[in-house]
Amino acid sequence: MLKPIEVDAGRATPWFNQPGGGIRYDLGVRTVQDLINSGHLRPFTTSDEIKKRLYHTFNPATGLNS
Repeated sequence: MLKPIEVDAGRATPWFNQPGGGIRYDLGVRTVQDLINSGHLRPFTTSDEIKKRLYHTFNPATGLNS
């Protein structure tokens, strides 16, 4: 994210046997491409080396930082 993005936020509604209650963020009618075009976001790619470093920093299998 390069610039702040104004969004609406609220509690997620329970749905499909899920409890809800989490925070949901609504971009309105904007798309990710709109935010890239306006300079708020920039696309990026992740190399295998960066993926490896991220995995060693945070292991999603255990939920722990290493």
